[in-house]
Amino acid sequence: MSLLLSLVLAFLVADEKKPHPMIGNWLFKSLQTKDTDAKGDDAERFRLTVTASKIYLHFNDKKNVAEWKVKLDDSVTPHLIDLVQIENGEESTRREGIYKVVGDTFTLCLGNTDNERPTAFEIKPDTNWILVIMKRDE
Repeated sequence: MSLLLSLVLAFLVADEKKPHPMIGNWLFKSLQTKDTDAKGDDAERFRLTVTASKIYLHFNDKKNVAEWKVKLDDSVTPHLIDLVQIENGEESTRREGIYKVVGDTFTLCLGNTDNERPTAFEIKPDTNWILVIMKRDE
């Protein structure tokens, strides 16, 4: 019995050390708003680098075009994400959103104004939401 308990505890401890599935480099596959539908080459000019506490946007191979502090809440579905943009070392625009990571696909839907959290992974005509679908870029 103690061997089984030890194995279960070792598995749980190892699982806690796994990095969050969102951490890594991501290549945009599509970017949609109510006015834009970018796919393929238009979308792939954008990349994200996600760390444990920040997200960096890269555009046309320019690194760190934008930087955000990130806060995640995985206790609800869909998972919640709060972003605060950092400009010149100061906090500025806040975005609330939802996200999911399934395999090598990262889907992010953000409100385009403060305190406007999307409720679904879709673009609706009466919203200013931004929907991005990305693939892991290792």
